[in-house]
Amino acid sequence: MHGITRCPSCQTAFNIAHKQLASAKGKVRCGVCKHTFSAADYWVVAEFDDAELDFERPAIELKQRKTPGSRGLAFGLSLIVSTMAAISFWFHLHPSDIQAWPKLEPLRQWTYQQLGLSAPLAIDWSTLTLGHYVAQPLSENSETLRIQGILVNQSQYPQPAPDVELTLWLTSGEQISEHIPAQRIVRKADKLAAQRQSQFYIDIDRRSEDIKRFTLALCCQQK
Repeated sequence: MHGITRCPSCQTAFNIAHKQLASAKGKVRCGVCKHTFSAADYWVVAEFDDAELDFERPAIELKQRKTPGSRGLAFGLSLIVSTMAAISFWFHLHPSDIQAWPKLEPLRQWTYQQLGLSAPLAIDWSTLTLGHYVAQPLSENSETLRIQGILVNQSQYPQPAPDVELTLWLTSGEQISEHIPAQRIVRKADKLAAQRQSQFYIDIDRRSEDIKRFTLALCCQQK
């Protein structure tokens, strides 16, 4: 008798001759995973030879067709993510290049989006300066204080307006810090013109007599 049996461990199929079965009482050992099992229990095809079965047929291993493994897929995904992270980091360190080539902005936004991140403003902080600023009430006995200042853009390209950080020292001894987004800051244009200064003002609900001093700082600079 001869036939084809399949390893129950790795599913590899083998051609088995009768002498192989007789020598080990029907036990065979898989040449792939080394698992030992009873060949008769896992026949795929079993045939009976004629009388002369005194020679051993060569064992033929029927290898399964290999399919792409998960390692290749994982490597490909990690390569894509690493490349996108490197691109976003380059954008992070070279905001002036985004200003020089505005067509790169959609790619920058898309790259951050694919990484599940919010794209920061493409601002070259080294070219921005917060100029002279003062605070005064809108009117006598007013409960609103207006802070006015100048923002200077020394870049040769227009730039988005940044947020600012306002810190107040009150006469009561209390210190208060407030993050003021660019949307709340009043200016003539949304973007800062190239190599120009831009006036702005911020209104806050405080009386001037309650404030001992205050500071403004650009926020939040990319590190």
